[in-house]
Amino acid sequence: MRSAILRADGSDQLGMGHIMRCLAFASELRRRGIENTFVIRNFHDKVAKVIRDAQFKVVEIAVDLPVSKASAFTREVASKVGSRVIIADLCTRPGMEDRDELDEHHRGLGTGFFLVTLSGGQIVDLPGNILVSPYVITRNIDGSPTGQAGQA
Repeated sequence: MRSAILRADGSDQLGMGHIMRCLAFASELRRRGIENTFVIRNFHDKVAKVIRDAQFKVVEIAVDLPVSKASAFTREVASKVGSRVIIADLCTRPGMEDRDELDEHHRGLGTGFFLVTLSGGQIVDLPGNILVSPYVITRNIDGSPTGQAGQA
């Protein structure tokens, strides 16, 4: 049996974009015969319901679990379901506030596993075996390309 772990968070405060993007990945993986298990922080029961309604398994992490323990917990789930692949979409706004913690979480997830990392905004150098940037062009608030704001 081939399987993948999808590690993402969403809530009424964070938004659901990361969960929805991972549902799209999981749907395509399922179409290709790969079983999927979502590992999410339990910010709100509705998030798990959305995933379960799409017929995927969900394992919930306590909201207050430290990053090092959350990545170890995710690796344990991956081992139990026989997955060697973790897909991480963790670049939420709160997650990107502490870059060291975000990097630590990704390094932890990738320890002993093939890690596919989805980047967020201008972060393009997260730990992982494959880095996917869902943003083709990132623009500043004034509409100028990233890195060009204020230049004449």
